[in-house]
Amino acid sequence: MTAGAAEMTASSGVGSTPTLALNLTGKFRNRLTHREVKVMKVQKLVKRDVDQMVRKINRGLMVRFINADLVNRAGLDVRKSVVLYDADKMFEYALPELPAPELLDRLHDEAGIRYWSKGV
Repeated sequence: MTAGAAEMTASSGVGSTPTLALNLTGKFRNRLTHREVKVMKVQKLVKRDVDQMVRKINRGLMVRFINADLVNRAGLDVRKSVVLYDADKMFEYALPELPAPELLDRLHDEAGIRYWSKGV
């Protein structure tokens, strides 16, 4: 039998219930048994959980952030960019797209980023 193939055997005895055993071999087995579930430290912000006034303040902070370096941040949009927040759900930074989970974990540990959202 080749790697990645499945071997199936059926047995039935007198007075016993038929059983089916499945023996997975090779890479397929490794993918099933060694899969890691990674929980991101930085959670997606549910906008309806944020007070309307805080959202308005965050929008203003993001506009100021973009205008402070307009040449380099002209591609950012308050409706479409990825927004990073601290533990109080206040604007910290904006990016054109969501960074890799490893970078988000570093931002959590080193910069205090706790939430992200698509737009403010």
